[in-house]
Amino acid sequence: MAGSAGCAALATGDAAAFGVTVHSDGTVDFALSATAGAAPPLLLGAPVPIQFHGPAGSWNLSGLVRTATTIHAAMPAGDQALGMVLTVLGGGALSAGDPTLGLPELNIPPAGTAGTTWFRCARDREHG
Repeated sequence: MAGSAGCAALATGDAAAFGVTVHSDGTVDFALSATAGAAPPLLLGAPVPIQFHGPAGSWNLSGLVRTATTIHAAMPAGDQALGMVLTVLGGGALSAGDPTLGLPELNIPPAGTAGTTWFRCARDREHG
């Protein structure tokens, strides 16, 4: 989805969802949410890393618990943030924290043509 405020993409599964938003200033937000009952409630404000592993690469971000079921991380505008977004569009597995937290892993398929179209919006936000 693209609009005047930025570009947003959402990948959903049975137990989790992952959203990426590229704002009009180029800042990139990443949010991983567990669906109701899929994970125990999280402590608000607690640090929880978000990890992504896929054929196009891997990355780790320092996230913070925003709600009892949502972990959020943000990256400043730039090529590193765009590279992370592009890696996700190639498909892979997204997880948060260590396995003892009980958070679900989300398998994201390659985004294909729709992802390529969406990435144009993201790139335009980053490079004006």
